Amino acid sequence: MGDTIQLQGTAEIPAKLKWSNSANILCNYMRELEYLEIILKNKAIIPRYVIEPLDYLKIEGLHKIAFPMTCFCDIPLSKVGSHMSRYGRYGLALDKQAIISKFKVQPIHYINPESPLAGDFKSAFSDYYNAGKKVHEEDKILLNYLMSAMMYMKPISGIEKVEGEERPYIFQDECEWRYIPTEDFPSNLKLMLSGNMATENAKNYYSKALQSHKETWIKFDWGDMEGLNYSLLYKAYSAKGRNPAVDPKTMFKILTYAYSQKIYSSRKIETACRRDINFMWLLAGQKASDHSTIARFRTGFLAEVCESLFYQMVNRLEQAGGLSKETVFIDGKSKKLVPTSILLCGKSLLGNGKKRWFGRYRKQCSS
Repeated sequence: MGDTIQLQGTAEIPAKLKWSNSANILCNYMRELEYLEIILKNKAIIPRYVIEPLDYLKIEGLHKIAFPMTCFCDIPLSKVGSHMSRYGRYGLALDKQAIISKFKVQPIHYINPESPLAGDFKSAFSDYYNAGKKVHEEDKILLNYLMSAMMYMKPISGIEKVEGEERPYIFQDECEWRYIPTEDFPSNLKLMLSGNMATENAKNYYSKALQSHKETWIKFDWGDMEGLNYSLLYKAYSAKGRNPAVDPKTMFKILTYAYSQKIYSSRKIETACRRDINFMWLLAGQKASDHSTIARFRTGFLAEVCESLFYQMVNRLEQAGGLSKETVFIDGKSKKLVPTSILLCGKSLLGNGKKRWFGRYRKQCSS
């Protein structure tokens, strides 16, 4: 006989989990920039009511329900392209460990409608639910559990209409997690709408009402989005006794974003900070630095700590599933067998530490 593997669950999620086959972030995507701006302004994601069809369960008298949720996808960044084309090119990534702990988000259960599990669920639910029947007190606990389980269920696949044409769609490819604000839910609102209540008008009405109930929001800290340790960069400034006009962390983000947009000149970066809305957003109200300050930051302060920051960035991208581990670009020339997701330019930036950094980077990517 083969070896027996014993799996023992724990009552609490460990303080730090290492995700091997999925990302260490959960992403929420949207089509409109306006929605992302509202999220960033509030530092919170406001759940919205969503109508979920239930025809796949074939429960008599119950064809759809609507309830509040925020959906996240658990797809590595290197494979998220098709998901973004469906749900939107604007998105927010939050640390998976943080929101699991803070908001008790849950991966949904993809159901095969023909499976014994689906049959058992339908039988149990049908026994305790009837659209016109009063629920007995002793049945409420079980019915509440079944209702809760239903809110975290979805069929493996379905049919969608695209430009009048019906096509099969695989929901399981979305790797969806859900936040449903069941704890401390406002008593003046209905958590679940069913039957004739599950309409577009009702969905929009209740979604708007949630905007006034902050206890249902996913409130995040910038730390839930930030993954780098900037202590060495701040130490480089303190050692020289300088009080920078622009926060060093912001300067690093500006340079990194500028390189990703193929902007390398200090003068062009200065112009972008004054005219480009994306750079202005990174500045967050801080005064744009002139080209001399940018150049001094790049060749002076950043040169002392760039190895640490970029190495952290590699680790962060690796954990988020954003590296293909095939190609790296240095000074515009590609090198095989290392990641494609990061672009580093300028010999002056890497300096004499380039070979040492590249060796560590290659070792990290081959692990």
